[in-house]
Amino acid sequence: SETRLVATLNRGRAEIFSTVIDADDAVAELALRSIIFPKETLVIYIIRKGTLIIPNGDTVLTPGDEVVAVCTKRNSKLLRKMLTEKKF
Repeated sequence: SETRLVATLNRGRAEIFSTVIDADDAVAELALRSIIFPKETLVIYIIRKGTLIIPNGDTVLTPGDEVVAVCTKRNSKLLRKMLTEKKF
């Protein structure tokens, strides 16, 4: 998966970006609560088959989900890597 920058916040100190979950991504089929996200990170919403989902810890990321997240600039690279890293 690739990530796409949606917006920057607070003079570039934070970023909102989106990525589409692939079946072979390490986070595919995992509940959000089981993923150890970097500090200062929030999954804002998920678009699944055209439907907007406001996620909670029980929300499972499924292939095809567009995940939109916000994080501080210093955690952006790590979060992008986590969401697009492939399964072993």
